[in-house]
Amino acid sequence: DGIRDRSPSRGLGDVYKRQRNNNSHYNFENVIWYFESNESSTADEMIKTGFTNLYASNLTETSYDLSSLERNTTYLWQVVAKDPSGQSRSSIMNFKTALISPEWSYDTGDNVNAVAVSADGEYIVVGGDDDYVYLFDKDSNTPLWSHDIGSDIESISISADGQYIVVGSAGAGKVYLFNKDSSTPVWSYYTGAPVDSVVIDAMGEYIAVGSVGYVYLFSVDSSTPVWKYELGDLPYILVDFSADGEYIVTGIGDRQGSCSSCDNRVHLFGKNSSTPIWYYEAGDDIESIAISADGEYIAAGSHDEYLYFFNKDSNTVIWSSNIGYVYSVDVSADGEYIVAGSENEKVYLYNRNSSTPLWSYDTDDFVESVSISADGEYIVVSGKNNIVYLFDKDSGTPLWTYETDGDVYTVDISADGTYLSAGSYDGNIYTFNNNLTSRPSVFAYGPRSNAEVESSHVLRWFAGSDDRSNLTFDVYLDTDSDPDTKVADDITTFYYNAQCLDIDTKYYWKVVATDGNGCLLYTSDAADE
Repeated sequence: DGIRDRSPSRGLGDVYKRQRNNNSHYNFENVIWYFESNESSTADEMIKTGFTNLYASNLTETSYDLSSLERNTTYLWQVVAKDPSGQSRSSIMNFKTALISPEWSYDTGDNVNAVAVSADGEYIVVGGDDDYVYLFDKDSNTPLWSHDIGSDIESISISADGQYIVVGSAGAGKVYLFNKDSSTPVWSYYTGAPVDSVVIDAMGEYIAVGSVGYVYLFSVDSSTPVWKYELGDLPYILVDFSADGEYIVTGIGDRQGSCSSCDNRVHLFGKNSSTPIWYYEAGDDIESIAISADGEYIAAGSHDEYLYFFNKDSNTVIWSSNIGYVYSVDVSADGEYIVAGSENEKVYLYNRNSSTPLWSYDTDDFVESVSISADGEYIVVSGKNNIVYLFDKDSGTPLWTYETDGDVYTVDISADGTYLSAGSYDGNIYTFNNNLTSRPSVFAYGPRSNAEVESSHVLRWFAGSDDRSNLTFDVYLDTDSDPDTKVADDITTFYYNAQCLDIDTKYYWKVVATDGNGCLLYTSDAADE
């Protein structure tokens, strides 16, 4: 019997030292004393001088839950037990809080293969080998709902506002569409072969699907394909969709090593036709593919150890970079930044104007997943070393790392970089809050500056807020470089239909985001008509 020094409650961080003593056991009212250490405050000094910060008193339980501790900080603590005969002190303990901890985690019980975060950061959708699709609100690890599709889930995508979720099952050979308000699928479609890749456009109107040998386009309104295109008897079809829903890019892969005659092509499609706009044939399988939000730029990673970068207007490679087997790639909304993860254990960040990386970072193991925020400011990375990394675009040194208990196969990040989620082969989904961002946020992505468009065109943006239900937008549009003509007031959509614009006229536009906190954020003249 005695007073036992116990470690802090799980999740507070790393415990550097644990001690025990053999003082007599008391039926007592205990007191927890609490002290924040610094370089000159050691346990020995505290034994001599005593604690100055009384954290809690006259408790009767033998545990106490701490909260609101500073991250990456060492704390000392001691318990004093009292009864009518006197008092006894525990030894002085210390622990250090982690640099980062998840906002929450959830154990699915099996490998997590796919995770997607809505662009506004409000929703996270998860799937894996336990056969369930889960939908979460960003603030809770209790699923809003879950649905058993009866087979493993390989790919998941969610619309910008989280309204629609699309799920691809390899084993069942099915595509499922869900509305966020129900666990019952809106519809499903049987492809007759494993579904390798699914993606929904930002506005939640169209879905692209890659399934052995075919690429499909669906409207959310029907399970009958708008069109499909046969790419051949191929083992793995990757797809990505521009956020504006105008362009689809596909890559032909062979992660199982079963195809000796694959054509190794990147195809670009417009949503209005099943005939490819162009294709490019790489030297080996295409293992990763990404397209910018407005469809202007495309990045593809190949087993031939090259990263390829294209403009949508040509199949001529703008540049390529030899960085090893490129397993994962992503592109910022405007195509300005490209992030790639390689089997050579490194992650690379590029500016679109150069094949020389801005920086690279060695993770010491295979990089499996990368994701970049729409504005290109933040990058999340994961791999076989069980670690999640967060980077700022301006440095190849991680802002922080977090280690799980299994390979981290999939990561995703919200448009403004505030929320990020990681799915691990330890069975858990982890969700983090990046407190370096500012909200409300708004990032206009289409049309881009100096684009030529029709006289009626859709203006589009991503946005985020900590008071999402009260987030509204004012849109200004005219021919002045600092437009002050308000054409939309307090709208809640992430787009505005600009109508009856004058032909051969240059327009400027901006968006003002307002939430319940009264905060404002203006875009620059992100795009012209």
